[in-house]
Amino acid sequence: MRLDVAVIVAGLALSGGAPAQEQGKDQATDQAKVDKLVKAANEVMKEVEELRGRKFKKDVKKGVQTAAELREFIEKKLFDEELPPEKLRRQQLLLQLLGLIPKDMDLKKTIMDVLLSQIGGFYDPSREAFFMMARAAEMGEAMNRMMIAHELTHALDDQYYKLDPMMKACQDEHDASFAVGAVIEGSATALMQRWAIQFGMKKYDMMSQMRQAMKTEAEKAKVLLAAPPYFATLIARYMAGSHFLTKGKGPGALARLENGVDANAEKAFGKLPLSSEQILHPAKYWNENKLDLPVRIANDDAFVAKLAEVVAGRLLERETYGEIHMALLTRSSERKLNMAAMNNASYWTNKAARGWGGDRAYLFAQGEAHGVVWVTLWDTEEDAEQFEKAHTRHYASQIAAHARAGRAAVFVYGFTKPPSAKAVLKLVEQHAELVKGGQTFALK
Repeated sequence: MRLDVAVIVAGLALSGGAPAQEQGKDQATDQAKVDKLVKAANEVMKEVEELRGRKFKKDVKKGVQTAAELREFIEKKLFDEELPPEKLRRQQLLLQLLGLIPKDMDLKKTIMDVLLSQIGGFYDPSREAFFMMARAAEMGEAMNRMMIAHELTHALDDQYYKLDPMMKACQDEHDASFAVGAVIEGSATALMQRWAIQFGMKKYDMMSQMRQAMKTEAEKAKVLLAAPPYFATLIARYMAGSHFLTKGKGPGALARLENGVDANAEKAFGKLPLSSEQILHPAKYWNENKLDLPVRIANDDAFVAKLAEVVAGRLLERETYGEIHMALLTRSSERKLNMAAMNNASYWTNKAARGWGGDRAYLFAQGEAHGVVWVTLWDTEEDAEQFEKAHTRHYASQIAAHARAGRAAVFVYGFTKPPSAKAVLKLVEQHAELVKGGQTFALK
């Protein structure tokens, strides 16, 4: 699902929200405010075209929504279409067993709270329409227009690259979804920041509005800050994505209008990155000599059939989490978000997560109990050892069993009768067909 969850990040990625205690209130739209926002959007369209060097192929539908209308949209788009009850339940079990969210957390409620608290506007590819939130009008002219520039970049990209099928193709895998989302959000964030420099600073009292908005939004950001670090990856798509599109040159490159970001975005949309690793380490995508593709289990279905025998259970779900989630699972879950450091890609990874090669998490039902078998694959034996040590140090209470050999480390969570991690590792060695960019991946 592609809904914007922009919050205050390095003082630039910003959109309006309502504090948690106000989420249930329906704010009626004032027609004068609606007309003003739509007029602003029409003007910003021309500025987006100028910055991107491309014309919109057709006009973009525009509208204004209340908090109640947004809740209804999220309920239908996300929880009816993409995460219906049974799939949501399986995803919640996976995240809880791995330790990415607390065991007593209601995933649906938390997602809804975070989205409602943060969204100031969003582009919906299925309707080819851009919606602004009624409450966003309180942010000030410059802040409104900066957010509008971000969303209209999505609309422009959609007209050229078709975002909806791009997102649907990877929505069942965390890591690939993050990579695609980072290109989409990175494109819009980069242009938004350029808009702030080229138009916002020249036409408006941008810095004053930004300081005031940051004070206002600090209270509203508490919902996101109070959520587990897992939800912070929503923010990473913006900053890590724009970093990726500058080929790792960082925020300073965005200040230069002739910075190659638009050409890079066109290339990335044409051949999408495949992992969060490539987003966090741009050279592993852009540099042919350093190209690093994820390791896949080519015979995944056949491997699962054998794994189910070892587990003595029934497969419910499978996932790939990637380097960005590996980083979360190799540090304390109590670590607080550092808003000032988020625009640096290195914030989203660490030494224990680097060297990721691939991973596959399998959720099984074992009678009435549930458990996860997680196969992780690494570039070197040292990488596998570093991850195992860091993960077991911080998440020992979650892990039922673990084993490592060569460039593989296996972890078992939950279950009434946990399978042997060594038996699973042996199964990987003997029956998993591991490939990396079409080449066989050897564990030793």
